[in-house]
Amino acid sequence: MLANFDIHRAHVHKRRARKIGNGGSWTAVGYFFSAAMLQLVSDATHVGGVPRVALITAVLAAYIVFKYAKRRRFLRSLRIARITPEELQARLVAGEPVVILDLRSALDLQVMPYTIPGALQVAPKELAQRSGELPRDRDIVLYCTCPNEATSARAAQTLRRAGIMRVRPLLGGLEGWRGHGFPVEPSESRVG
Repeated sequence: MLANFDIHRAHVHKRRARKIGNGGSWTAVGYFFSAAMLQLVSDATHVGGVPRVALITAVLAAYIVFKYAKRRRFLRSLRIARITPEELQARLVAGEPVVILDLRSALDLQVMPYTIPGALQVAPKELAQRSGELPRDRDIVLYCTCPNEATSARAAQTLRRAGIMRVRPLLGGLEGWRGHGFPVEPSESRVG
C-alpha cells in the first residue's frame, strides 16, 4: 500500500509541475507544500486515523472562512461616501470652511513632503483623543496614501463613533489630488 501511495505522490507532483507552467503563484505554493501535506496526512492516518485528519481539515477550513469573513467585513466598512478632488477644490476655491486632515505617516511625509493647502497633519492613532478639537459645524476631509483610502476610511469611522458625522475621505488620497494638477504646499508648514 505504501508503494501505491508513493506512485500516487509522484503522479501528483508531475501534474502540479505542469500546472505551474500554466497557472499562477497559488499553484506554485500548492506544489511546494504538497509533499508536506501528503506526509501530514500519511502520519495522521498511521497515528490517529481519519478523525485527526478530519479535525485538522476542519480547523484549517474554519480559519480560512473566518479570515475571509473578516476581510469582507473590513472591505464593507470602507464603503463610506468619498469626496472627489474636484469637489474639494471647488469648495476651497469658493471659500467654504473645510477642515482637511493629512493622515500620512512620518515615512510617507518624507517620501512626499507636501500636503494639500491648509491641511493639518494628524496621526490616525491620535484622532480618537483629539476628536474634541475638531469642529462639528463643517465638513472634515481626510486623506492618506493607502490603496482604497483604507486609513482615511477607518479614521472616518473613528470620528463618526466620536459623534462627528460630517467626515469624508478624499477619493484617491493625495495622489488623486496631485493627479488632477491641484496645488500642494510643503508639509512642514502646518502641523495639527
